[in-house]
Amino acid sequence: MITLSHKNYSFIDIFFPFIIILAPYSILGFKQIILTILFCYAIYCVCTNRCKMYVHKYLFFFIITYTFIQLLNIFRHPWLPFFTNMNNFIMPWFILFIISTIAYKINKTNLYRIYSIVGFVVATTLYLQSIGLLIFNIPARPINLLPVSADDFHFWNYFRGERPSAFFPEPQAYASFMLPLLFLTLNRRKFIYSTFIGGSIFFSTSSQGILLVIILLIFMFVIHPNKWYLKIAYIAFIIIIVGAFLVLPVFNFAYEKIIKIFNPELLKDNIRLVRGYLIYSTFNANDLLLGIGDGNQQMYVENNLYLFWDWAKAHISDNEQLMGYSTTIARILIAVGPLPLLFFIQMIYKMYKYDDKIMRPLLIIILFSSFAQTLLFNSWFFFYYLFYIGYCDKEKYGENFYIFKIKS
Repeated sequence: MITLSHKNYSFIDIFFPFIIILAPYSILGFKQIILTILFCYAIYCVCTNRCKMYVHKYLFFFIITYTFIQLLNIFRHPWLPFFTNMNNFIMPWFILFIISTIAYKINKTNLYRIYSIVGFVVATTLYLQSIGLLIFNIPARPINLLPVSADDFHFWNYFRGERPSAFFPEPQAYASFMLPLLFLTLNRRKFIYSTFIGGSIFFSTSSQGILLVIILLIFMFVIHPNKWYLKIAYIAFIIIIVGAFLVLPVFNFAYEKIIKIFNPELLKDNIRLVRGYLIYSTFNANDLLLGIGDGNQQMYVENNLYLFWDWAKAHISDNEQLMGYSTTIARILIAVGPLPLLFFIQMIYKMYKYDDKIMRPLLIIILFSSFAQTLLFNSWFFFYYLFYIGYCDKEKYGENFYIFKIKS
């Protein structure tokens, strides 16, 4: 189905799908090994090739604002060790440099082929786990490719084999990994493969993944060229998957999770959608304006909400290691307040308005995911924004980019 006949594969073409698969692992206690490898590759590109740096203007503006207030908060709330604070301050610039430097090395055809092969293997694994779980009652435990540290083991054992997730610690991570590939297959009219990928996301029972599949399909239907057979294909696809989701009992778990979103009494218990805003709502006036600094959420909850508020004990977390968890939008507010959030919203708007129009569906995925998971200066942030900037036609739609030519 997929061949590797195309020449000139760059390192990032081949390594891209493995960024997220390998990101959860610590090597010799070091958790940033993937970004370190990519940083070395970026330095290699600068030193040995004539290359271009594509710095997205509004990503740059967002990072300037974020890190400036983060620096203020290091002095306002010096709760973390100095090295940890410096890491939180430097990481956004570290990621921006890597993305801007290696985005030009991405070959769309090559990356799609490698991503398709890896995605096929991962999706097939999830289908096999689903069959084993649903038919033979075999626990669908995540498959770890490397040893998992004791500190991280609770992530891999959280669902106790009750939900398939292939090589990822949880179904949501599986769905987030597959969504960009689903976008590519839909954009290339690979409808059979799209069905295979979309179906695997449904069988993962990730409510976020299922909602984003439906949103992506609707959005692709709206923006696609007005060819009647494409319209019919998208309408049929949407009707089939929504109908299967509503009728088949295998999807009951995900259906019940989605229904809870629309119930205010149940929504307040939702770890992804509400917790971060509950934390932010307890800040004093100065912290509402400037936040409390990235990385301080857990300590703040332990020292305040968890200790003193009965409702916090009931609704913040049953797992103490997750008490400070927050998603992208909430985390920006908690860490640095509303001003950087406005720059983040401006960045998404400018990308949508002036960047490559073909990439708009991926921006929709990023925006909705920002309310439900943490895409903020971590491996997921790197994965999505490298994919987005790498795939954009930066020469045709260059208004939002600073372009620097580097000659070795």
